[in-house]
Amino acid sequence: MNCPKCKNPIEDNAAFCQWCGAVVDNSVIENQENDFEYVIKNMLTNTKYDDVVQYYKETTGKNTEESKYEVSRLDYFRTHEFADETAWQKYYEEYQENRKSIDNSIQIIGWILFIIIAIFLAIGIIVSVLSGFRII
Repeated sequence: MNCPKCKNPIEDNAAFCQWCGAVVDNSVIENQENDFEYVIKNMLTNTKYDDVVQYYKETTGKNTEESKYEVSRLDYFRTHEFADETAWQKYYEEYQENRKSIDNSIQIIGWILFIIIAIFLAIGIIVSVLSGFRII
């Protein structure tokens, strides 16, 4: 079994964790081992995020976006022990806004590169026409 605090392996009947010193309530751990959220949180400590999302998707039947949201939520609560739903919602909204900002920036960079290439092509055509070189 694993420590509920640090997730390191401990003996089945341990009263405390040898790694972090946390007091272990075996009845809580037995309930957690059957809890799907506990399984996902535990997977997040030693499995690639995308693999956890795929497992969540296959197990629950939810689509990819819903699975990413739920796995991200569980990962947030795993790493922010004393957080509540309000803190999660605020974090997720900020994440979504940052993601949109990055997507917009990438789109703008793409347009700038397109314009630069078009300008260089136009300059090349003008120079070749002025120098008497025929394109067609």
